[in-house]
Amino acid sequence: MDLERIDGGRVDVLILGGGITGVATAHALALRGCSVLLVEPRDLAWGTSSRSSRLVHGGLRYLAQGELRLVRQALAERRALARLAPHLVRPTPMLLPLHRGEPWHWRAFAPLGVRAYDLLAGRRGWPPARMITRDQAETLVPGIRLGDEPRVRVFYDGVTDDRRLTIVTALAARDAGARIATRCELMTIVAAEGGARAELRDLLSGQTARVTVRAVVNATGPWVDRTRHRYDVGHGRSLVRPSRGSHLALPHAIDAAVLVPHPRDGRVGFLVPTTTGMIAGTTDIADESDPDTVHPDADEIAYLEELLDDALPGAGDRPRAAWAGLRPLAESAGPTNALSRAARYVVENLEGIPFVSVVGGKLTLHRVMGRDAARTVARRIGGPRGPSRPFPPHLPGGDVATAAGLAARLSARGLAPEQARWLVGRYGSLAESVLGDGRPDPLGAGPVPLTCEVDWAVREEGVRTLSDLLLRWRLPELAADRDDERRIARNALGLMAVHLEFGSARIEREHDRWMRERAAVWGEIDRAVAARS
Repeated sequence: MDLERIDGGRVDVLILGGGITGVATAHALALRGCSVLLVEPRDLAWGTSSRSSRLVHGGLRYLAQGELRLVRQALAERRALARLAPHLVRPTPMLLPLHRGEPWHWRAFAPLGVRAYDLLAGRRGWPPARMITRDQAETLVPGIRLGDEPRVRVFYDGVTDDRRLTIVTALAARDAGARIATRCELMTIVAAEGGARAELRDLLSGQTARVTVRAVVNATGPWVDRTRHRYDVGHGRSLVRPSRGSHLALPHAIDAAVLVPHPRDGRVGFLVPTTTGMIAGTTDIADESDPDTVHPDADEIAYLEELLDDALPGAGDRPRAAWAGLRPLAESAGPTNALSRAARYVVENLEGIPFVSVVGGKLTLHRVMGRDAARTVARRIGGPRGPSRPFPPHLPGGDVATAAGLAARLSARGLAPEQARWLVGRYGSLAESVLGDGRPDPLGAGPVPLTCEVDWAVREEGVRTLSDLLLRWRLPELAADRDDERRIARNALGLMAVHLEFGSARIEREHDRWMRERAAVWGEIDRAVAARS
Protein backbone atom coordinates (compact mmCIF):
# COMPACT_ATOMS: atom_id res chain seq x y z
CA MET A 1 0.00 0.00 0.00
CA ASP A 2 1.03 3.61 -0.55
CA LEU A 3 2.04 5.06 2.83
CA GLU A 4 1.24 8.55 1.59
CA ARG A 5 -2.46 7.69 1.88
CA ILE A 6 -2.24 7.25 5.63
CA ASP A 7 0.38 9.87 6.51
CA GLY A 8 -0.97 12.11 9.26
CA GLY A 9 -3.96 9.87 9.88
CA ARG A 10 -5.23 7.92 12.86
CA VAL A 11 -5.94 4.22 13.36
CA ASP A 12 -7.24 2.34 16.35
CA VAL A 13 -4.77 -0.53 16.25
CA LEU A 14 -1.32 -1.03 14.71
CA ILE A 15 -0.47 -4.72 14.27
CA LEU A 16 3.16 -5.81 13.96
CA GLY A 17 3.60 -9.07 12.07
CA GLY A 18 2.04 -10.54 8.93
CA GLY A 19 1.87 -14.16 10.01
CA ILE A 20 -1.33 -16.09 10.60
CA THR A 21 -1.84 -14.58 14.07
CA GLY A 22 -1.36 -11.02 12.86
CA VAL A 23 -3.71 -11.29 9.89
CA ALA A 24 -6.33 -13.17 11.94
CA THR A 25 -6.19 -10.40 14.57
CA ALA A 26 -6.48 -7.76 11.85
CA HIS A 27 -9.55 -9.55 10.48
CA ALA A 28 -11.20 -9.86 13.90
CA LEU A 29 -10.56 -6.21 14.78
CA ALA A 30 -11.79 -4.96 11.41
CA LEU A 31 -15.00 -6.98 11.82
CA ARG A 32 -15.43 -5.34 15.24
CA GLY A 33 -15.41 -1.95 13.51
CA CYS A 34 -11.87 -0.90 14.50
CA SER A 35 -9.57 0.84 12.05
CA VAL A 36 -6.52 -1.39 11.62
CA LEU A 37 -3.09 -1.10 10.05
CA LEU A 38 -0.84 -4.18 9.81
CA VAL A 39 2.86 -3.82 8.95
CA GLU A 40 5.23 -6.64 8.01
CA PRO A 41 8.90 -6.08 7.11
CA ARG A 42 8.98 -8.99 4.63
CA ASP A 43 6.07 -10.74 2.93
CA LEU A 44 3.02 -12.32 4.52
CA ALA A 45 3.78 -15.63 6.26
CA TRP A 46 7.54 -15.14 6.03
CA GLY A 47 8.25 -16.94 9.31
CA THR A 48 6.58 -19.68 11.33
CA SER A 49 3.29 -19.43 9.43
CA SER A 50 4.84 -20.89 6.29
CA ARG A 51 7.13 -23.43 8.00
CA SER A 52 4.70 -25.71 9.80
CA SER A 53 3.82 -29.37 9.20
CA ARG A 54 0.83 -28.03 7.19
CA LEU A 55 -1.65 -29.81 9.40
CA VAL A 56 -4.93 -28.42 10.68
CA HIS A 57 -5.41 -30.74 13.62
CA GLY A 58 -6.04 -31.22 17.30
CA GLY A 59 -2.83 -33.17 17.77
CA LEU A 60 -2.63 -36.66 19.22
CA ARG A 61 0.54 -35.59 21.04
CA TYR A 62 -1.35 -32.87 22.91
CA LEU A 63 -4.04 -35.38 23.75
CA ALA A 64 -1.35 -37.59 25.29
CA GLN A 65 -0.21 -34.57 27.33
CA GLY A 66 -3.72 -34.18 28.73
CA GLU A 67 -4.58 -30.91 26.97
CA LEU A 68 -8.19 -31.94 26.33
CA ARG A 69 -9.56 -28.40 26.13
CA LEU A 70 -6.97 -27.32 23.56
CA VAL A 71 -7.53 -30.47 21.48
CA ARG A 72 -11.32 -30.11 21.56
CA GLN A 73 -11.07 -26.45 20.56
CA ALA A 74 -8.63 -27.24 17.75
CA LEU A 75 -10.86 -30.01 16.40
CA ALA A 76 -13.81 -27.60 16.30
CA GLU A 77 -11.66 -25.10 14.38
CA ARG A 78 -10.50 -27.84 12.02
CA ARG A 79 -14.13 -28.42 11.02
CA ALA A 80 -14.83 -24.68 10.75
CA LEU A 81 -11.81 -24.03 8.54
CA ALA A 82 -12.76 -26.89 6.21
CA ARG A 83 -16.10 -25.12 5.76
CA LEU A 84 -14.62 -21.61 5.38
CA ALA A 85 -11.88 -22.59 2.92
CA PRO A 86 -12.53 -26.11 1.56
CA HIS A 87 -9.99 -25.56 -1.23
CA LEU A 88 -7.24 -25.03 1.35
CA VAL A 89 -8.28 -27.18 4.33
CA ARG A 90 -9.46 -30.66 3.52
CA PRO A 91 -9.89 -33.93 5.41
CA THR A 92 -6.99 -36.24 4.61
CA PRO A 93 -6.54 -39.87 5.68
CA MET A 94 -3.72 -40.43 8.18
CA LEU A 95 -2.31 -43.92 8.39
CA LEU A 96 -1.32 -45.25 11.79
CA PRO A 97 0.76 -48.37 11.06
CA LEU A 98 1.58 -50.38 14.19
CA HIS A 99 3.45 -53.58 15.08
CA ARG A 100 6.64 -52.42 13.35
CA GLY A 101 8.72 -52.40 16.51
CA GLU A 102 7.31 -49.14 17.85
CA PRO A 103 7.71 -48.26 21.55
CA TRP A 104 5.18 -50.13 23.66
CA HIS A 105 3.64 -46.93 25.03
CA TRP A 106 2.89 -45.74 21.48
CA ARG A 107 1.30 -49.07 20.53
CA ALA A 108 -0.83 -48.86 23.66
CA PHE A 109 -1.80 -45.20 23.34
CA ALA A 110 -2.34 -44.74 19.59
CA PRO A 111 -5.56 -46.80 19.14
CA LEU A 112 -7.09 -45.38 22.31
CA GLY A 113 -5.94 -41.88 21.34
CA VAL A 114 -7.61 -42.11 17.93
CA ARG A 115 -10.85 -43.26 19.53
CA ALA A 116 -10.76 -40.36 22.02
CA TYR A 117 -9.85 -38.00 19.17
CA ASP A 118 -12.96 -39.01 17.25
CA LEU A 119 -15.15 -38.64 20.33
CA LEU A 120 -13.81 -35.14 21.04
CA ALA A 121 -14.33 -34.11 17.42
CA GLY A 122 -17.87 -35.46 17.10
CA ARG A 123 -19.16 -36.56 13.72
CA ARG A 124 -20.72 -33.52 12.04
CA GLY A 125 -19.61 -34.56 8.59
CA TRP A 126 -15.97 -35.33 9.39
CA PRO A 127 -14.95 -38.88 8.35
CA PRO A 128 -14.60 -41.30 11.30
CA ALA A 129 -11.57 -43.50 11.93
CA ARG A 130 -11.65 -46.96 10.35
CA MET A 131 -9.53 -49.96 9.41
CA ILE A 132 -8.32 -50.58 5.85
CA THR A 133 -6.48 -53.45 4.18
CA ARG A 134 -2.73 -53.53 3.58
CA ASP A 135 -3.35 -53.20 -0.17
CA GLN A 136 -5.41 -50.07 0.38
CA ALA A 137 -2.72 -48.59 2.62
CA GLU A 138 -0.01 -49.31 0.06
CA THR A 139 -2.14 -47.70 -2.66
CA LEU A 140 -2.47 -44.54 -0.57
CA VAL A 141 1.21 -44.44 0.36
CA PRO A 142 3.33 -46.35 -2.16
CA GLY A 143 6.37 -47.93 -0.54
CA ILE A 144 5.17 -47.67 3.06
CA ARG A 145 6.58 -50.20 5.54
CA LEU A 146 3.69 -51.81 7.37
CA GLY A 147 5.17 -54.64 9.40
CA ASP A 148 3.05 -57.76 9.91
CA GLU A 149 -0.37 -56.27 10.66
CA PRO A 150 -3.21 -57.50 8.38
CA ARG A 151 -5.11 -54.22 8.57
CA VAL A 152 -4.12 -50.60 9.12
CA ARG A 153 -5.89 -48.03 11.25
CA VAL A 154 -6.80 -44.78 9.46
CA PHE A 155 -8.15 -41.58 10.98
CA TYR A 156 -8.70 -38.22 9.31
CA ASP A 157 -7.12 -34.85 9.97
CA GLY A 158 -6.86 -31.62 8.03
CA VAL A 159 -4.05 -30.77 5.61
CA THR A 160 -3.48 -27.25 4.31
CA ASP A 161 -1.09 -24.88 2.57
CA ASP A 162 -0.21 -22.75 5.58
CA ARG A 163 1.14 -19.87 3.49
CA ARG A 164 -1.96 -19.68 1.29
CA LEU A 165 -4.18 -19.88 4.37
CA THR A 166 -2.34 -16.86 5.78
CA ILE A 167 -2.69 -14.95 2.52
CA VAL A 168 -6.43 -15.54 2.13
CA THR A 169 -6.96 -14.54 5.77
CA ALA A 170 -5.07 -11.32 5.02
CA LEU A 171 -7.30 -10.79 1.98
CA ALA A 172 -10.37 -11.29 4.18
CA ALA A 173 -8.99 -8.73 6.64
CA ARG A 174 -8.40 -6.30 3.78
CA ASP A 175 -11.94 -6.85 2.51
CA ALA A 176 -13.21 -6.08 6.02
CA GLY A 177 -11.36 -2.74 5.97
CA ALA A 178 -7.92 -3.47 7.43
CA ARG A 179 -4.89 -1.94 5.71
CA ILE A 180 -2.00 -4.33 5.01
CA ALA A 181 1.51 -2.92 4.43
CA THR A 182 4.17 -5.50 3.54
CA ARG A 183 7.87 -4.69 3.18
CA CYS A 184 7.22 -1.97 5.76
CA GLU A 185 8.36 -1.53 9.37
CA LEU A 186 7.73 0.53 12.47
CA MET A 187 10.72 2.80 12.99
CA THR A 188 9.81 4.79 16.11
CA ILE A 189 6.83 5.39 18.32
CA VAL A 190 6.40 8.28 20.77
CA ALA A 191 3.62 9.52 23.04
CA ALA A 192 1.19 11.92 21.40
CA GLU A 193 -2.18 13.47 22.07
CA GLY A 194 -4.90 10.84 21.78
CA GLY A 195 -2.48 7.89 21.61
CA ALA A 196 1.04 7.47 20.27
CA ARG A 197 2.59 8.61 17.00
CA ALA A 198 4.15 5.80 14.98
CA GLU A 199 6.65 6.47 12.21
CA LEU A 200 6.58 3.86 9.46
CA ARG A 201 9.01 3.29 6.61
CA ASP A 202 8.52 1.46 3.34
CA LEU A 203 11.63 -0.72 2.99
CA LEU A 204 11.44 -0.74 -0.81
CA SER A 205 10.73 2.90 -1.64
CA GLY A 206 12.07 4.58 1.50
CA GLN A 207 8.76 6.43 1.84
CA THR A 208 7.76 7.30 5.42
CA ALA A 209 4.49 8.10 7.16
CA ARG A 210 3.40 9.15 10.64
CA VAL A 211 0.21 7.67 12.09
CA THR A 212 -1.43 8.15 15.47
CA VAL A 213 -2.46 4.83 17.04
CA ARG A 214 -4.39 3.87 20.16
CA ALA A 215 -2.94 0.37 20.68
CA VAL A 216 -0.26 -1.95 19.28
CA VAL A 217 -0.51 -5.71 18.85
CA ASN A 218 2.79 -7.56 18.78
CA ALA A 219 2.02 -10.62 16.64
CA THR A 220 5.59 -11.30 15.55
CA GLY A 221 5.77 -14.91 16.76
CA PRO A 222 9.38 -15.92 17.51
CA TRP A 223 10.36 -12.25 17.16
CA VAL A 224 8.02 -11.22 20.04
CA ASP A 225 10.78 -10.58 22.56
CA ARG A 226 13.08 -8.90 20.04
CA THR A 227 10.19 -6.61 19.10
CA ARG A 228 9.40 -5.80 22.74
CA HIS A 229 13.02 -5.03 23.53
CA ARG A 230 13.48 -2.91 20.39
CA TYR A 231 10.75 -0.56 21.60
CA ASP A 232 11.88 -0.79 25.25
CA VAL A 233 8.92 -2.83 26.46
CA GLY A 234 9.13 -5.46 29.18
CA HIS A 235 12.41 -4.41 30.85
CA GLY A 236 14.29 -7.35 29.34
CA ARG A 237 11.83 -10.01 30.54
CA SER A 238 11.29 -12.87 28.06
CA LEU A 239 7.88 -14.20 27.09
CA VAL A 240 8.90 -16.74 24.45
CA ARG A 241 10.90 -19.98 24.43
CA PRO A 242 11.43 -20.74 20.74
CA SER A 243 11.56 -24.35 19.60
CA ARG A 244 12.94 -25.25 16.18
CA GLY A 245 10.97 -27.60 13.96
CA SER A 246 12.56 -28.77 10.71
CA HIS A 247 11.14 -30.46 7.62
CA LEU A 248 12.21 -32.04 4.35
CA ALA A 249 10.30 -31.81 1.06
CA LEU A 250 10.45 -34.64 -1.49
CA PRO A 251 8.83 -35.19 -4.91
CA HIS A 252 7.52 -38.63 -3.82
CA ALA A 253 3.72 -38.48 -4.23
CA ILE A 254 1.48 -39.87 -1.50
CA ASP A 255 -2.30 -39.66 -1.06
CA ALA A 256 -2.44 -39.97 2.72
CA ALA A 257 -0.45 -38.72 5.66
CA VAL A 258 1.43 -41.13 7.91
CA LEU A 259 2.03 -40.90 11.64
CA VAL A 260 5.05 -42.95 12.78
CA PRO A 261 7.51 -42.96 15.67
CA HIS A 262 11.13 -42.29 14.81
CA PRO A 263 13.23 -45.48 14.97
CA ARG A 264 15.94 -43.73 16.99
CA ASP A 265 14.01 -42.17 19.87
CA GLY A 266 10.31 -42.96 19.41
CA ARG A 267 9.34 -39.32 18.80
CA VAL A 268 6.27 -39.27 16.56
CA GLY A 269 6.88 -37.84 13.08
CA PHE A 270 4.68 -36.97 10.12
CA LEU A 271 4.71 -37.68 6.42
CA VAL A 272 2.26 -35.22 4.85
CA PRO A 273 1.07 -35.06 1.22
CA THR A 274 1.48 -31.76 -0.65
CA THR A 275 0.64 -30.57 -4.16
CA THR A 276 4.26 -31.20 -5.19
CA GLY A 277 4.94 -34.47 -3.33
CA MET A 278 5.32 -34.80 0.41
CA ILE A 279 7.02 -33.34 3.46
CA ALA A 280 8.58 -35.15 6.41
CA GLY A 281 8.89 -33.68 9.88
CA THR A 282 9.40 -32.60 12.47
CA THR A 283 12.02 -31.92 15.12
CA ASP A 284 11.75 -30.09 18.43
CA ILE A 285 14.94 -28.35 19.53
CA ALA A 286 15.28 -25.32 21.79
CA ASP A 287 16.70 -22.49 19.69
CA GLU A 288 17.39 -18.92 20.85
CA SER A 289 19.15 -17.87 17.63
CA ASP A 290 18.06 -15.11 15.26
CA PRO A 291 14.70 -16.14 13.73
CA ASP A 292 15.79 -14.56 10.44
CA THR A 293 18.60 -17.10 10.04
CA VAL A 294 17.06 -20.29 11.46
CA HIS A 295 18.02 -23.45 9.54
CA PRO A 296 17.93 -27.17 10.15
CA ASP A 297 21.38 -28.43 10.99
CA ALA A 298 23.03 -31.45 9.38
CA ASP A 299 22.02 -33.72 12.27
CA GLU A 300 18.35 -32.75 11.86
CA ILE A 301 18.44 -33.47 8.14
CA ALA A 302 20.01 -36.87 8.86
CA TYR A 303 17.38 -37.50 11.57
CA LEU A 304 14.52 -36.78 9.17
CA GLU A 305 16.11 -38.93 6.48
CA GLU A 306 16.22 -41.79 9.01
CA LEU A 307 12.49 -41.33 9.59
CA LEU A 308 11.90 -41.48 5.83
CA ASP A 309 14.10 -44.53 5.35
CA ASP A 310 12.23 -46.35 8.11
CA ALA A 311 8.69 -45.41 6.99
CA LEU A 312 9.25 -45.42 3.21
CA PRO A 313 12.30 -47.60 2.56
CA GLY A 314 11.60 -47.74 -1.16
CA ALA A 315 11.05 -44.03 -1.80
CA GLY A 316 14.61 -43.30 -2.91
CA ASP A 317 13.96 -39.63 -3.67
CA ARG A 318 16.57 -37.05 -2.72
CA PRO A 319 15.05 -34.11 -0.78
CA ARG A 320 14.33 -31.05 -2.88
CA ALA A 321 14.26 -28.67 0.05
CA ALA A 322 14.76 -28.41 3.79
CA TRP A 323 13.68 -25.64 6.11
CA ALA A 324 13.15 -24.82 9.75
CA GLY A 325 10.70 -22.66 11.66
CA LEU A 326 10.50 -21.54 15.26
CA ARG A 327 7.49 -22.31 17.43
CA PRO A 328 6.92 -19.24 19.65
CA LEU A 329 6.12 -21.23 22.80
CA ALA A 330 5.13 -19.37 25.95
CA GLU A 331 7.96 -19.20 28.48
CA SER A 332 7.62 -21.77 31.28
CA ALA A 333 9.62 -24.50 33.01
CA GLY A 334 10.34 -27.87 31.43
CA PRO A 335 11.59 -29.16 28.06
CA THR A 336 10.14 -27.53 24.93
CA ASN A 337 8.41 -30.73 23.81
CA ALA A 338 6.33 -30.67 27.01
CA LEU A 339 5.29 -27.00 26.86
CA SER A 340 1.65 -26.11 26.26
CA ARG A 341 0.57 -24.73 22.89
CA ALA A 342 -2.14 -22.61 24.53
CA ALA A 343 -1.87 -18.92 23.63
CA ARG A 344 -1.27 -16.08 26.08
CA TYR A 345 -2.00 -12.36 25.68
CA VAL A 346 0.41 -10.17 27.62
CA VAL A 347 -0.56 -6.50 28.02
CA GLU A 348 2.26 -4.00 28.62
CA ASN A 349 2.67 -0.25 28.16
CA LEU A 350 4.29 1.51 25.22
CA GLU A 351 4.33 5.30 25.26
CA GLY A 352 1.08 5.39 27.22
CA ILE A 353 -0.88 2.96 25.03
CA PRO A 354 -1.59 -0.80 25.37
CA PHE A 355 1.05 -3.05 23.82
CA VAL A 356 -0.43 -6.56 23.50
CA SER A 357 1.94 -9.45 22.74
CA VAL A 358 0.44 -12.71 21.49
CA VAL A 359 2.54 -15.64 22.69
CA GLY A 360 2.24 -19.35 21.91
CA GLY A 361 -0.69 -20.87 20.07
CA LYS A 362 -0.82 -23.00 16.93
CA LEU A 363 -1.85 -22.64 13.30
CA THR A 364 -5.17 -24.47 13.74
CA LEU A 365 -6.29 -22.02 16.44
CA HIS A 366 -5.45 -18.80 14.59
CA ARG A 367 -9.07 -17.60 14.41
CA VAL A 368 -9.51 -18.14 18.15
CA MET A 369 -6.25 -16.32 18.81
CA GLY A 370 -7.28 -13.44 16.56
CA ARG A 371 -10.63 -13.06 18.32
CA ASP A 372 -9.05 -13.26 21.78
CA ALA A 373 -6.36 -10.74 20.88
CA ALA A 374 -9.01 -8.40 19.44
CA ARG A 375 -11.09 -8.77 22.60
CA THR A 376 -8.04 -7.99 24.75
CA VAL A 377 -7.33 -4.84 22.76
CA ALA A 378 -10.97 -3.71 22.73
CA ARG A 379 -11.16 -3.91 26.53
CA ARG A 380 -8.24 -1.46 26.74
CA ILE A 381 -9.27 1.09 24.14
CA GLY A 382 -13.04 1.01 24.50
CA GLY A 383 -15.71 0.23 21.95
CA PRO A 384 -15.02 0.35 18.21
CA ARG A 385 -15.84 3.42 16.19
CA GLY A 386 -17.65 1.50 13.48
CA PRO A 387 -20.40 -1.15 13.38
CA SER A 388 -19.54 -4.75 14.20
CA ARG A 389 -20.06 -7.44 11.53
CA PRO A 390 -20.27 -11.26 11.67
CA PHE A 391 -17.51 -13.50 10.39
CA PRO A 392 -18.14 -14.15 6.67
CA PRO A 393 -19.37 -17.63 5.63
CA HIS A 394 -16.24 -18.21 3.52
CA LEU A 395 -12.71 -16.95 3.18
CA PRO A 396 -11.82 -15.60 -0.30
CA GLY A 397 -12.17 -18.46 -2.79
CA GLY A 398 -13.93 -20.68 -0.27
CA ASP A 399 -17.39 -20.58 -1.85
CA VAL A 400 -16.55 -23.40 -4.25
CA ALA A 401 -19.30 -25.98 -4.80
CA THR A 402 -17.00 -28.90 -5.60
CA ALA A 403 -13.29 -28.77 -6.35
CA ALA A 404 -13.61 -31.58 -8.89
CA GLY A 405 -16.40 -29.80 -10.76
CA LEU A 406 -14.48 -26.54 -10.96
CA ALA A 407 -11.33 -28.36 -12.07
CA ALA A 408 -13.35 -30.06 -14.82
CA ARG A 409 -14.57 -26.65 -16.03
CA LEU A 410 -11.01 -25.38 -16.19
CA SER A 411 -9.90 -28.51 -18.03
CA ALA A 412 -12.65 -27.91 -20.56
CA ARG A 413 -10.98 -24.56 -21.29
CA GLY A 414 -7.78 -26.35 -22.32
CA LEU A 415 -5.84 -26.66 -19.08
CA ALA A 416 -4.05 -29.89 -18.26
CA PRO A 417 -5.53 -31.73 -15.26
CA GLU A 418 -2.49 -30.85 -13.12
CA GLN A 419 -2.91 -27.17 -13.97
CA ALA A 420 -6.61 -27.20 -13.18
CA ARG A 421 -6.04 -28.91 -9.81
CA TRP A 422 -3.25 -26.44 -9.00
CA LEU A 423 -5.41 -23.38 -9.65
CA VAL A 424 -8.41 -24.74 -7.78
CA GLY A 425 -6.26 -25.87 -4.85
CA ARG A 426 -4.74 -22.41 -4.49
CA TYR A 427 -7.55 -20.05 -5.43
CA GLY A 428 -10.79 -22.01 -5.05
CA SER A 429 -13.77 -20.27 -6.63
CA LEU A 430 -11.47 -17.47 -7.82
CA ALA A 431 -9.56 -19.82 -10.10
CA GLU A 432 -11.47 -18.76 -13.22
CA SER A 433 -10.80 -15.11 -12.42
CA VAL A 434 -7.09 -15.90 -12.03
CA LEU A 435 -7.12 -17.69 -15.37
CA GLY A 436 -8.74 -14.76 -17.14
CA ASP A 437 -9.79 -14.88 -20.77
CA GLY A 438 -6.72 -16.43 -22.33
CA ARG A 439 -4.84 -19.68 -22.00
CA PRO A 440 -1.73 -19.21 -19.82
CA ASP A 441 1.65 -20.79 -20.35
CA PRO A 442 3.74 -22.60 -17.74
CA LEU A 443 6.67 -20.56 -16.43
CA GLY A 444 9.02 -23.54 -16.25
CA ALA A 445 9.53 -27.09 -17.40
CA GLY A 446 6.56 -28.45 -15.45
CA PRO A 447 2.85 -27.74 -15.90
CA VAL A 448 2.82 -25.13 -13.10
CA PRO A 449 3.15 -22.33 -12.04
CA LEU A 450 1.32 -20.36 -14.73
CA THR A 451 1.84 -16.95 -16.29
CA CYS A 452 -1.64 -15.77 -15.31
CA GLU A 453 -0.73 -16.10 -11.63
CA VAL A 454 1.86 -13.33 -11.85
CA ASP A 455 -0.67 -10.70 -12.88
CA TRP A 456 -3.15 -11.90 -10.24
CA ALA A 457 -0.55 -11.88 -7.47
CA VAL A 458 0.53 -8.32 -8.27
CA ARG A 459 -2.94 -6.94 -8.94
CA GLU A 460 -5.03 -8.71 -6.29
CA GLU A 461 -2.74 -10.18 -3.63
CA GLY A 462 -0.27 -7.43 -2.85
CA VAL A 463 2.91 -9.05 -4.19
CA ARG A 464 5.63 -6.38 -4.35
CA THR A 465 8.84 -8.28 -5.08
CA LEU A 466 9.97 -11.32 -7.05
CA SER A 467 10.85 -12.97 -3.75
CA ASP A 468 7.27 -12.53 -2.49
CA LEU A 469 5.98 -14.37 -5.54
CA LEU A 470 8.48 -17.23 -5.51
CA LEU A 471 8.20 -17.72 -1.75
CA ARG A 472 4.43 -18.04 -2.13
CA TRP A 473 4.97 -20.75 -4.74
CA ARG A 474 7.63 -22.45 -2.54
CA LEU A 475 9.75 -22.59 -5.67
CA PRO A 476 12.46 -25.03 -4.48
CA GLU A 477 9.75 -27.59 -3.68
CA LEU A 478 8.01 -27.01 -7.00
CA ALA A 479 10.79 -26.85 -9.58
CA ALA A 480 12.30 -29.97 -11.13
CA ASP A 481 15.86 -28.79 -10.41
CA ARG A 482 17.93 -25.64 -9.97
CA ASP A 483 17.96 -24.94 -13.71
CA ASP A 484 14.16 -25.07 -13.69
CA GLU A 485 14.10 -22.77 -10.66
CA ARG A 486 16.20 -20.22 -12.52
CA ARG A 487 13.95 -20.50 -15.58
CA ILE A 488 10.78 -19.91 -13.55
CA ALA A 489 12.35 -17.01 -11.65
CA ARG A 490 13.60 -15.38 -14.85
CA ASN A 491 10.24 -15.68 -16.62
CA ALA A 492 8.28 -14.48 -13.60
CA LEU A 493 10.58 -11.50 -13.15
CA GLY A 494 10.11 -10.56 -16.80
CA LEU A 495 6.33 -10.45 -16.32
CA MET A 496 6.59 -8.58 -13.01
CA ALA A 497 8.87 -6.00 -14.60
CA VAL A 498 6.11 -5.22 -17.10
CA HIS A 499 3.32 -5.06 -14.49
CA LEU A 500 5.30 -2.95 -12.00
CA GLU A 501 7.47 -1.05 -14.49
CA PHE A 502 10.82 -2.21 -13.13
CA GLY A 503 13.92 -0.69 -14.67
CA SER A 504 17.15 -2.63 -15.21
CA ALA A 505 18.58 -1.66 -11.80
CA ARG A 506 15.40 -2.77 -10.02
CA ILE A 507 15.39 -6.05 -11.95
CA GLU A 508 18.90 -6.76 -10.68
CA ARG A 509 17.91 -5.92 -7.11
CA GLU A 510 14.89 -8.20 -7.33
CA HIS A 511 17.04 -11.11 -8.45
CA ASP A 512 19.56 -10.48 -5.67
CA ARG A 513 16.80 -10.22 -3.04
CA TRP A 514 15.38 -13.56 -4.16
CA MET A 515 18.79 -15.22 -3.92
CA ARG A 516 19.27 -13.90 -0.37
CA GLU A 517 15.81 -14.88 0.83
CA ARG A 518 15.93 -18.26 -0.86
CA ALA A 519 19.17 -18.99 0.99
CA ALA A 520 17.66 -17.73 4.24
CA VAL A 521 14.79 -20.22 4.01
CA TRP A 522 16.09 -23.21 2.04
CA GLY A 523 19.85 -22.86 1.76
CA GLU A 524 20.80 -25.61 4.22
CA ILE A 525 19.69 -28.51 2.03
CA ASP A 526 22.05 -27.35 -0.74
CA ARG A 527 24.99 -27.41 1.67
CA ALA A 528 23.96 -30.75 3.19
CA VAL A 529 23.56 -32.47 -0.18
CA ALA A 530 26.87 -31.04 -1.39
CA ALA A 531 28.62 -32.33 1.75
CA ARG A 532 27.34 -35.88 1.12
CA SER A 533 28.16 -35.91 -2.60
